[in-house]
Amino acid sequence: MKQMPYLIHEEADYLAMQWEVRVALGELEVSQLLISVFGTERDEESTEAVMRRLHRDFPQAEILGCMAAEAVLEGVVACDGILVSFTAYEGAKVEIMALSSEDMSPGEMGKALLEKLEETEHPKAVGLLLSDVSLDMTAFLAEASKSDPAIKFFGGICDEGKLGAKGKIFLTDRQMTSGLALLIYSGEDLQVEIFSSFGWRPLGRVMTITKMETPYIIREIDRRPAAEVYAKYLDIHEGESFFWEALTFPICTQRDGELVARHPRSVRSDGALIFGADFRPGEKVRLTYGDPEGIIKHTQVLRQEINAFQPQSVFVVSCVARWLLLQHDVAFELEACRGRGGSYGYYAFGEFLRRGQEITLSNMNLAAVCMREGEVGEALAEEPLHLGHQPTSQTSIMRHLVYFINAMSYEVEATNVRLKSVARRDWLTDLMNRGELEKAVSKGLEYAQASGQQMAVLMVDIDDFRNIYDTYGSDIGDQALQQVAAVLRSQTRKVDSPGRWGGDVFTVIFIGMNMEKAYIIAERIREKVRQIEIIPGGDCLTVSLGLTVSSSEDDEAKLLKRADKALYIAKDRADRDGAAALDENGLRWHAPKELAEKKPKGKAREESKEAEKKAPKGTRKKKAEEGEG
Repeated sequence: MKQMPYLIHEEADYLAMQWEVRVALGELEVSQLLISVFGTERDEESTEAVMRRLHRDFPQAEILGCMAAEAVLEGVVACDGILVSFTAYEGAKVEIMALSSEDMSPGEMGKALLEKLEETEHPKAVGLLLSDVSLDMTAFLAEASKSDPAIKFFGGICDEGKLGAKGKIFLTDRQMTSGLALLIYSGEDLQVEIFSSFGWRPLGRVMTITKMETPYIIREIDRRPAAEVYAKYLDIHEGESFFWEALTFPICTQRDGELVARHPRSVRSDGALIFGADFRPGEKVRLTYGDPEGIIKHTQVLRQEINAFQPQSVFVVSCVARWLLLQHDVAFELEACRGRGGSYGYYAFGEFLRRGQEITLSNMNLAAVCMREGEVGEALAEEPLHLGHQPTSQTSIMRHLVYFINAMSYEVEATNVRLKSVARRDWLTDLMNRGELEKAVSKGLEYAQASGQQMAVLMVDIDDFRNIYDTYGSDIGDQALQQVAAVLRSQTRKVDSPGRWGGDVFTVIFIGMNMEKAYIIAERIREKVRQIEIIPGGDCLTVSLGLTVSSSEDDEAKLLKRADKALYIAKDRADRDGAAALDENGLRWHAPKELAEKKPKGKAREESKEAEKKAPKGTRKKKAEEGEG
């Protein structure tokens, strides 16, 4: 394989290129010649003329051209001229498929590609060139993703910079402004690998897409017009400059554990944002910003990966936002993508990449598509990056700003985590608060009724708590609550939900548990609480417990009311320190003999009763008169 890229400015450049290529081809056994052409809006007429001459001078070649934002040649942005690259294969094949949206839908395009790949022997990669960003390619990508995951996919949107206008693809016999051109690479000895770079980081809080019009149009984020995100956080407003100002601050989401970014192409008067790649309803999204230092640091990794592969051809497709962000420093990553056989490519407004099975259209990526025929040879000496300058002062300033943003974002995220915890947990005991317990009851009951299982609800009340609080003070009272909470944590499973219902009352939700098993745990909790040594003088801390289980007819209110009634029965005992249970029908449930026998007896029970006698005088009388537990 041999790659030969050229930049054409005038007739003399074309003639010199033609002579050099013919000489080179004469020295190779060429199985396929691919010619790629990239022009810009400035050179549209000249690009068309070059395409015609190439078809005449190299009639056996597969030729594909397009209008692009800018071209890339040998590690440099080619701001002038027309990029023409020849790739001569010595065993592999390349076939071009042109699929017009006037003839078929995106879904049909995907099916046509799958059929072609089935017919192709040893398919290795597919290059995609989309000329119309307004086409919803979701159905195409879904179909194409059904292909063998070993087949590499890459490409981009050929947009010459006329926002809102269609791009242009040049084919052998026609031009196409709304459709997809596919390059299918095949060959038993053809090796293809794609190395990519991202470099954008999350910024600010997590938001939710709450209203969409299509996969490419978001109407509302957090129930507010989507464009308010840019106006509120970045001072970027609707107008002619919106696209360019918002370009380096895309919105990102997580897909299969990786960040994918989409930059808005325009904003409507109703505040809807129009993107060049898809979102999904309900997705969690964040603004992102480019990290220049991180991108530049990654260039060395990129360089090592490419050199280890030993490519004979390197094709680069990069998001135009990277160029706008890095400016002169873009040379660092473009130079890193140079293979020993040379490199060429273009800047796009959307990039196609395959991650695992799924093929996606995203933004902000750089992809270096490396090819060679045959296996890797002996390891070559590492070549340093040859650059004529150091990172600019602008990059240095950006580095400090990025550090500041990272630190602030970390603080915001940490604060959000703490606030969420405060909203869900009881501050004193670190158990669920009442709001979270009510949610646990609702979810648990729904699961129990759907699965045909039972759910047990246990209410736990500290006996004579008001008297303990008044007699010994708030410190002892708070410690009593905390130690009872610790007992509940230690005696319940991970799937159970212990929480503080309010005051000195706790509630535990036992998922998938019948009355007998729940009663054993309730008794265990009661005995563990008796072992707490906190009241001065050695008095026992005791609890009363009310237990019930769910039925298929229960709702949350019925179930909780029955548990509360069982607790009232337990507290109504003369000496308290016991458990009462009501079955799913509200009838008093008595523990079987074998369970009752598991209660402490003999010396242990006598010691407990002796400890009770040491309680402050008048405690039980006062509690009974106040009607408190």
